[in-house]
Order: sequence, then C-alpha cells, then structure tokens
Amino acid sequence: MSTTTTSPITEIAIIPYASSTSPSDPILDASRHTVSSQPGFLSLYHGGRLESPTTLQNWAITWTTLAAHRAFEASPAYQPFLERLGPLLDGPAHIVHYAFQDAAGAERAYGAPATEFATLYVGAGDKEAREALQKRVEHLFDVFRE
Repeated sequence: MSTTTTSPITEIAIIPYASSTSPSDPILDASRHTVSSQPGFLSLYHGGRLESPTTLQNWAITWTTLAAHRAFEASPAYQPFLERLGPLLDGPAHIVHYAFQDAAGAERAYGAPATEFATLYVGAGDKEAREALQKRVEHLFDVFRE
C-alpha cells in the first residue's frame, strides 16, 4: 500500500447507526449525495456489516487526493452534513484513509457482493516482521487473482 497523498485515496468510514436508523433513510441518501457532489470525489460504495447489517455501515469513498477530502472537511457543506447525520448515529464514525497500489482492484472489491476489511499493524522498528507480513499479503492477493 502506498502512502502518497497525490494519488487517489480511499476513505473508509465505519459508521455506527442508532438501532432506530433504517439503512434506507432519506437522510442517508442526501448525505451520500452531499459527498458525491464534492470536488475531487470519485466513487462511494456503502453497505452493512454482515455481522450487524442494520447497526453498522461501511462507506468506502474514493477521492482524487487526500487534499480533496480535507477540502470537503473545510468546506461550508461539511458541518451541515455532520449535523444532518448526527441524530442517526450511535457514536462517532471511525475514519481511515488508504492509498492502494491497485486502485482498480480495490474498486472491484467494493462492488463485490461482500468485501472484507482487515487492518494489520506491525511495529515501526520491526522490519523483519513487516517484510514477512508483506510477503504473506502479496501471496494472499495472488490467490485471489487466480
């Protein structure tokens, strides 16, 4: 995975819905429309977590650059966007950004019937463990490409 901020990046937002929130709520549609109308927006995929489909949603939003997402956060549209979503949530969203080496492959994964997200951490000073993990992840990708 690349760490560049000048290539497309994917924002993964894990959004905890209140139990009373319907995934088809018109406010959610309006919120996704707000996101999709921002400069630098490329795509948005969303869906419920299979383990808790009505209470947790994942949004995968691809932006032209990290700066494009930051510009949305600084725009006049952002605060009303948050205020509109607030009553539907059961806590804060958890947001992370990724710059995938294979952006087209990531886009295909988002459009699949099910996509699994896994976040793995290796200590900054453990070069050997990082290289071993990288090798295993590359092997896993090779298996999926077959």
